[in-house]
Parts: sequence; C-alpha cells; structure tokens
Amino acid sequence: MQMKSYPQRFLNDQTCPSKALENTLLFHQTDDDFYGREEEMGLLMDMIGHFGMDKFGLYDEDEGGSPKDDLWCEVAFLSGLSGSGKSSIIRQIISNCEAQDWSVIFCKFDRQSSPLSVLLHSVDSVFEEFLLQADAVDPQRKPAAQDTFDRISRSIISAIDNESFPQLCRLFPALARLFPMSMNFVEVSLAQSTSHASLAPFGSDNFNSTNVLSALGYGRNRLKYLFQIIFRSVISGGRPVLLCLEDIHWADEVTLDILTDFILTAGHDGASSFHRQAFQKGRLLYLGSYRDNEVNEAGPVMNQIEQMEDAGGNINVNRIAIGEMPETDVNKMLSWKLCLPLRHTQELAQLVHQKTRGYPMFTIEFLRSVIQTNILTFSVRDRRWVWDETAIDMQVISDGVLSLLTNKLQHLPENVIKALMVMSCFGSQINRSMVHLLDLGQFTSGMMGGLDVALSEGIVDKAGPLLAFTHDMLQETSYNLIPIHERKPLHRKIALSLSGPEAAKDPELCILAVDQVNICKDIPGMLSPIEKAKFARLNLLAGKYSARSSGYERARVYFEAGISLLHDNHWNKQYSLSLQLYEWSVLVCFMDGNVASESVPRRLSEILSNAKTFDDKLTARTMLAKYLMSQEMYAEAINGLIELLSDLGESFPKYVTQACAIDEINATVPMLDNVTFEQMYALPKMTDARKLNVMKFLALLINMYHFPSPLFAIILSCRIIQLTFQFGFCEDTISGLTSISHYFWLYTENVDLAKRVQKVADALMRDSSNQHSLRARLVLMGLSVNAIFKPSQASPEYILDGYKSANIVGDIDNAMMCGLLWCVASFFSCSVGSLIDLQKQIRRFLLEMAKHQRIGILHSGMSIFG
Repeated sequence: MQMKSYPQRFLNDQTCPSKALENTLLFHQTDDDFYGREEEMGLLMDMIGHFGMDKFGLYDEDEGGSPKDDLWCEVAFLSGLSGSGKSSIIRQIISNCEAQDWSVIFCKFDRQSSPLSVLLHSVDSVFEEFLLQADAVDPQRKPAAQDTFDRISRSIISAIDNESFPQLCRLFPALARLFPMSMNFVEVSLAQSTSHASLAPFGSDNFNSTNVLSALGYGRNRLKYLFQIIFRSVISGGRPVLLCLEDIHWADEVTLDILTDFILTAGHDGASSFHRQAFQKGRLLYLGSYRDNEVNEAGPVMNQIEQMEDAGGNINVNRIAIGEMPETDVNKMLSWKLCLPLRHTQELAQLVHQKTRGYPMFTIEFLRSVIQTNILTFSVRDRRWVWDETAIDMQVISDGVLSLLTNKLQHLPENVIKALMVMSCFGSQINRSMVHLLDLGQFTSGMMGGLDVALSEGIVDKAGPLLAFTHDMLQETSYNLIPIHERKPLHRKIALSLSGPEAAKDPELCILAVDQVNICKDIPGMLSPIEKAKFARLNLLAGKYSARSSGYERARVYFEAGISLLHDNHWNKQYSLSLQLYEWSVLVCFMDGNVASESVPRRLSEILSNAKTFDDKLTARTMLAKYLMSQEMYAEAINGLIELLSDLGESFPKYVTQACAIDEINATVPMLDNVTFEQMYALPKMTDARKLNVMKFLALLINMYHFPSPLFAIILSCRIIQLTFQFGFCEDTISGLTSISHYFWLYTENVDLAKRVQKVADALMRDSSNQHSLRARLVLMGLSVNAIFKPSQASPEYILDGYKSANIVGDIDNAMMCGLLWCVASFFSCSVGSLIDLQKQIRRFLLEMAKHQRIGILHSGMSIFG
C-alpha cells in the first residue's frame, strides 16, 4: 500500500548514503510521520467528524432555536507509558482540527511548572492569536477570525461587568489588548490592586480584615466562575473547540477541578437560559493524555474521568489505551524509513519489535543507535540499507529507551550537554530571555549556541520565545546526566544567577529563582544567612505573585518556604518579614477554602504570641474568628469578635431585650427619616482605620446574629447607622441600611420608611465598586423588604442577580441559597415559561448543591421539591 501510494520513495535508485540517511528522518530533523494506530486515530477522527463545521450548528434558546443534536462534548482520555506515542497522536489530532478551522487550546503540563499557570497561559494564547490575526493580510481568513472574535466578545460582555472585567484581564493579559478602549480603565483598576501590600486576587483592597472576612474559599470559587465565562465564550465563537491537555498526570486537583466543573455544569440542561448569557452551546472535543503508571485510582485524574463518565447525557467519554505497536506497524515504519518493500524489512521488524516491544519512541531511538554503531548501514554497492541480524539480536538494552537516550546525549559536544543539563533544571521548557541571563559563562561557554545545536539535533524545539524538549523523556535523561551530588549545588547556582535586583520587579524571574532555590534550601550549609534572608523575601514576593494569579496552593508553598528560611530568632531579627509570611500563609488557605490543615491554627497562634502591637494582631484575630466559624465553633467566634470590638472602643450589652431593641430602632429613625441616595452619597467618607474595621466586624456579626438572635442584630445595625453619621460613609453602611430596613419592617409599623431605606441601600449597592460582594451578602435580607413594594414576578429576577453576584465573588453558600429561593419564588410567581422548564432548573440546582456538598441547603430543597 505504501509503495502504491508513494512509488517515487520506493522506486528511486538511491546511490548516496547521506541522502539515504536524510530520507530516514532520524537525524537532524523532526519526524512528523505517523505510523499505525489506525483504530485509535479512527475513533478520534470520528469525534472530529461528528463536530465538523458542516454539522456544527449554534442555537439560542431565547430566539427559539434548537440544537442539531444533544451531544455537545466528546471526551477522550489517552493512557499509556512514556514513549508509547500519545504525543504523536495528539499532534495529528491538532493538525487535523487546525486544517478544519477549529479553535485549539493546547496545554502541556510538566513536573515543575505550576499547572494553573500553564492553563492560564494556554487559554491566553487564544486571545494572542486573535491579536495576530487582526494584523493578518490573508483576505479570506481575516473576516472569519473577526466573526469568531465578535461572537466571543459578545458572550464575554454579556456575562461580565466593569467590576469583573479587570479580574479577567489579570488572568488573561491579551484580553485587555483586544479591547483597546478599555485599556485605561483596566490599567487603573490593576494598578490599584498590585501594590505589594495589597491582596492580589481580583483587585481587592489593602491586606486587612476586609479581605479576611470574605467567604471561605472565595478565591478558588471565583476563579472557577471566571473560567466558566471564558470557556463558554470561546465555545460560543462559531467554531468547534479542541481543548487538548497533554500529561494531565502532572496537573493538580485545582486545575482539573476547574475543567471538570465547566464541562459538567455547561452540560446541564437549561444552563445557558438560567444564566441569561449569550452563551450558545457549541461543540467541544476534550482530549487528555496521561501516563497510566503515574496515576492512582483515588487520584485527581481518575476522579475527573469517573465524574465525566457518570455525568452521561450530552457528554460522551472514551478511554483509549495506547499500548505497544504490533509487529506489522513496526514493519510499516521500517519500510517507510528505509525505502524498502515490506517483505524486505519483515525479519528486521521482528527483531526490532522484540527489542523495543513496539513502543514508537523506543523504536526510533533503537534505529538511531544501530545506525550510529554501523549495525544498520547503507550499502552503495546494493543501493539499499543492509543490516547484521546477529548483531542486532545481541544488542542488550538494560534500561530500555533511557539508556539509548543517555548514550545519544553523551555523544554530543560537552557544551551542548552542559546546556541541556542546565535547561533540564527548569522542567520541559525555558524562555530564551532566561537563557541569555544564564549565558554569562558561569555554567558553560556559549550556552545559547549549545542549545542551538540541540535544536538542530531535534532534541529541543522552538515555539515562539520558548525552547522546549521535544519529549519529556529527553528532559528526564538530560537531568539524570547531572551527577547526583552536583544537582542541588547546580540549582543553587542557577537561583543565585537569577536573583539579582531585577528579580524583585519581574514576577517570572522571581518565581524561577525561588523554584530553583527551594529545591536545595533544606540541605545543611547550602545557603549562607544572607542568602537565606534574600530568598525568604523573594519567596514572599513569589507567593504574592502566585496569589494574584489565583494559584493559592502554590502561593502557600512559597510562603511556607520563606518561613523555613527565616532566622532562628526571626520574630526579633526579621519581624516585619515574619509577620507578612505568616499572615499570607494563612490567608491563602482561606482564599483556597483549605483550612483543614493544622498549620492554620498553629500559624495564627504564633502570630498572636509574637505580634508586638494591637494593629499587628488585628488580622490574625480576625482570621482566628473566621477559622472558628469554619469549624462550626460559632460561640467562640462571636465572643472573639465581640472582644475585638470592645478593644476597638465599641461595647455592647450582654443581654438584649425586645424593649431595648425597639428603643434603639426608635433612636435611629430620625437619622433616616426622609433619607435619600443623594444625602447618603454626600456624607464624608469614613477614613478612621479603626472605625472602618469596626464597621466590618459589625456587618459580619449581623449576618451571624440574624437568625439566632435578631434582637442583638438590631443593636448592631443601629450602631452602623450611628457610626456612619458620626464618622462618615463607607461600604458597610450599605449593610447597615439593608438590615435596619428589614428590622423597621418587622418591629415597627413604619413600612414606608423601610421601603425608602431599602431603595437607598439598593441604589448605593449598584453604585459601589464592590457591588457583587455586597449583593451576595445582602440579597436574602433585602428580599423581605423588596417583596413589599415590588410585584411578585420581580422577586425571581432580584434573587437571580444575587445568585450571579455570589458566583462572581465565590460565595458558594449564598449562591446555593439564592438558587433554592429562586426556584421557590419562580414557582409561586409563575414567572417561568412552563413547569418543565422549572423542573430543569430545580434539578440543576439540586445537582449543584450536591456537588458543592451544601447538604443542609440540599435537604431543604429536596423537602420542598421532593
């Protein structure tokens, strides 16, 4: 078949050994030829054909459209050992999809790089591609790219607001450049949130109790929501999407959870209509690969696969095992490379298959080895390749392909070997700019030149500014060439060379430096005291940078590494640095929703034992209250906050009677009688730092006391109003106005005042730069008063706004509660088109509550709708 399809390759009269060697594509070239795997490729190509452009139909439920079929996502997981050919299959699939004008997101994980950072960069490259296509000169391609971008941008704009757009631009920098009219707004928003003293994620305020009192796990939950928006929008672009993830065994639980959550959520019936977004359900091919000997049944990879398989419905999941190639495929490979008929290479194929077990990479390296040792040679006399079968049969390869790769690399020039050894310390790839920083003679002479040789040998490949090993086994082999006793010192040497003054200003350089030093920092005597102090500070910066990119777990690792590098007497000698490292280490645990670790109470205890001033203890005391709440120790948390308020000059009675509460309400009424938005907006801004903290704690306590002790919540609400008129307006004034309007309605007959105050609170909330955080916390309390002066059909929309806001800020508890109330309100107000539509939404919410393990809310929902 090969001879019939390509006669010129087999009938050509070869006389030149160098030309014959070149035709094998074994040396100095990248071999893009593909051999065998017809069954596996057939299955994957069927998936591509199912979602081909001629079958690709978009629809919009709001416009009465319908999908051409229910299946919206095909999922394939390729498993096999390293060198089994998974990467070759992926390259073929990507090539086919690109030829059919698919949108492709390719993401390759490795052992050392942050999985979340790799995913963010891969998605951002989609927007980078739009920037390149905007300047394209191809008159046929440019309109198609513009149409896709228009669809994606409309979807993003419909799902996002001014508060959330800078958050997306922080995650995906190319997105901001695609919207030049908004660049000034984005730059100002990001500048306000990127000072070293600020809390990184999503433009939050200075690092204080404001951030600490956010919902537990808000950082991770908000990240998942923003990824949902981006993925939905890309899939709405009018083209099928290939999301290809190579080596997911190196991905962490957070990254895989983001991807799984999107696919499962987007696959629910009615998801797009509920969110009221412009999301048009497109078509997605999700292709993941992993080494089956690097995963376990209880790990995140298998958990992701099982969740997708259990989802059923409009998601189709296939597991494809990539094993050894059969002898017939090895024979096809040899026939093609040696330009000989299959019958001539059959016996050689038997020998090679015995030696390599048919693994493609092993086979290729074995062929290179026998050519280099003159066991397989080109005969000028016979004008063909000839070989010594006995010599091939006697080849002993103790460590398989690794020994062949080691032998291959050891035959390279010394400067090339050293350059590859240094490069391997960074993982699978390195930016060329980093190479130039290292190419100063301290590692090897002409490091860049050495990597250029590796590039010509096919060991390294170039992708834009990056140099990457063409296979991860080449990276592992290069690293293994470093003598064991020299590896940690080499990492230290690299770290020192990267940790100059620029490292404190360049996030990428800073993170690379600490990644290197953290590998060797625990070796006794490896670092001097001055170097330890230096890298403790850089670990603090690297942690902040990672937190700003929502890599909370990685950030915690940096903060803990910084703590390990502190002086034994660090609370006296490095007080400020110690306080920051300890506070940040705990804070990112809260942001990630991971407070089960015993390090959280231990770190808080150390801060409270060593902090020198009240202000320095304030953050830790606040986080301790939040931690106690997460452990359902509410009484201890409340007592801690009441004590904290007392230390801030605000005292409260131990017991509150109804008469006392009504007296407080009556004393507050004159302050708010005839209140207007303009009047509240004209108040001076509260600037007293302690009073601002008081307001935060009061707002938190109102939510905690609202159900168990509403009378005490009245006292707290009145105190917020009193402090507002005494010290000025702040964001938490809105919390006080919302809660006091609720209590006006419950405990007085002045319904008109309750309505007026709630209208003012709603208007101030809409005007606030943190409207989503406020709405997520206050929507349920404000609902009771809004129901008085708005028609019942308006309640579902009001609750829906709260649900959206809660998701945007990562407040899952309030999002789930809003979801439950939305279903109830929709039922009683008859605001949903049909009972079938309502049934779909109820089912969606019950599944979502179960997924987030909000069991109490789930049981409430099931008791209502069961």
